[in-house]
Amino acid sequence: MKRAILVGINYIGTSSELRGCLNDVDTMKNLATALEFDEIQTITEQQATTNNIGLAFMQAIRDARPGDVVLLYYSGHGTRYAADRPDGYEEVLVPIDYSTSNYAIAIAYLKSLAVLLKPKVNLTIILDCCYSGSTSVPEGAAVRSLYRGDEPQRFMRVARTWTPARTSDSGPPARTSASTAGMPARTRASTTGK
Repeated sequence: MKRAILVGINYIGTSSELRGCLNDVDTMKNLATALEFDEIQTITEQQATTNNIGLAFMQAIRDARPGDVVLLYYSGHGTRYAADRPDGYEEVLVPIDYSTSNYAIAIAYLKSLAVLLKPKVNLTIILDCCYSGSTSVPEGAAVRSLYRGDEPQRFMRVARTWTPARTSDSGPPARTSASTAGMPARTRASTTGK
């Protein structure tokens, strides 16, 4: 089975509005159709919440069987903030509900999903956003998993940790302080839309 999860967010009506992300999803959908993908799920604009994106990505990988192909595609904003990481930053995807939920999706989380892969599943992740370079793998590396112990539960560390167990049906988590603490002032402004 070939499965594609295609996410595009233009952030319409915000000060951070983009113009090409929905077109990117349409283009990728046409490509996936031409490549005879069996399932193509598009998640755009108001549907592109942290929960919807994170759960769709996780489920596509978890449900894949040997011989399957999984394509995860994201076109939208990406940002980073100071964190206790080897390079000093955590890179994240910015879902549509970031300014109200303070949740973002850590790129490290996407890489950690490789732990869920069954043998002989072809996983391709394409991120068309700023700060997506942390998804790269050294040339010539044959990676089965990038799991380092703490990453499967790391979804976001801007304000709080979002985990796949938390869904929109379970209600909002308790609010914590300073959602953008530690982020450079320019990043704080661009990710909060202020």
